Amino acid sequence: MVGRIDVIVDGHSNSDCRNILRFGFLLCAFIFLRDLRINRRIETTYAHVGNNVIKLLRHRDKAKSNAIETTNQSHILSKHADDTTREDVKFILGFSTGHSGSTSIDEGLRKANCGWHITGEFELSTWNERHGIVDNTDDCRLTDDEVLPLLYREVNAKAKKRNDQNATIAYVDLGHWHNRFQTLECLADRLGELINFVRIRRNRYAIAKSFVEGNKRKSSFTPCMTKMKGYKKPSVATCPRSDEGIGAVNLPVSDEIWDSMSPFQRFLWYSDEIEHRWHTMTLKYSNPSYFEITWSDPEELQDEFVNLLSELGCDVSKELTQEKQHVLHTAKSWNCSDFILQDMEYRHMMKYNTETMNVLVSAKYPQHVDMYDCIETKAELERAIGLALALYQNETVSEDFLATWVFT
Repeated sequence: MVGRIDVIVDGHSNSDCRNILRFGFLLCAFIFLRDLRINRRIETTYAHVGNNVIKLLRHRDKAKSNAIETTNQSHILSKHADDTTREDVKFILGFSTGHSGSTSIDEGLRKANCGWHITGEFELSTWNERHGIVDNTDDCRLTDDEVLPLLYREVNAKAKKRNDQNATIAYVDLGHWHNRFQTLECLADRLGELINFVRIRRNRYAIAKSFVEGNKRKSSFTPCMTKMKGYKKPSVATCPRSDEGIGAVNLPVSDEIWDSMSPFQRFLWYSDEIEHRWHTMTLKYSNPSYFEITWSDPEELQDEFVNLLSELGCDVSKELTQEKQHVLHTAKSWNCSDFILQDMEYRHMMKYNTETMNVLVSAKYPQHVDMYDCIETKAELERAIGLALALYQNETVSEDFLATWVFT
């Protein structure tokens, strides 16, 4: 058996040297791992600090951006007095209930050659309306703080995109988001000669039927916006109920009477409210420009649209195309006698005086009954009017009263 031979070097055996080498290796490994850990800590610290620096820079940039935005809004607000005298901006807003051809007219106006750079989007502000961008104040404060900056941002963005600050910019929205609260009246007051309102007036019965008997997904049973169990409603409308929170309406009605109305009668009220509001606004505010489109059938709508283009100074060669149809029209499918009966009952419930009725339904703006849709003959409808008048008002049909009806 061969034994291990230890070599003695400077008093140390080779085993001692191996131990020294092993210890030195462990020491080096320890130092290496320690330095590596320290370096990683440093890197982590730098990374953490770097992330914080990036966050701080982002916060700074965001704060700067918000400051710029606030400055821009303040600048816009401070310029309202100047903007009302500018000739390179005009606002064209619809005044309607909806379900009245507003989508088609809006699209037709955008396609027409009017010499403007058009901005705005149909019902652009509906989303904003749900977040309070309509005016429910007595002093038009939200119009100054929210609505006008919203509109002017669109106008200024269009002018900047066109790179022509002197171009005529037209903000167009023939929708009806601005029907809520007093937004229409506040815009008339603040914008004055810069604003153009287009009253889109359709047959009351057609409007009510369109809301109530539209396609199943969009049929409505009340124009109220508050959540009422079991009731479908449009996305933007107005109603006189006390829990609606919209303030005074032109045609007030008690909750008890309102709740007793049929869905068709509620939308007759909605149509009448918008008509009466148009009447009072045109008397109160003389600076805006007012235009009207009154129609009952597609031919009338086309003719009225051409008249609107002419009045606005646009090329009148543009044909109007139907963009949306809420109700399919089938010949001889409507029970118009029932419409008449509900209408006369509604008028009795509301107890309108002669002055109010002359605003709502008159020889100038008669109640149209579409003979294409009705299952009855003209003679049968006239008898239905006489029976309803006798039932609810204990009166006979006069020639003047019949003049407020048109059978087409």
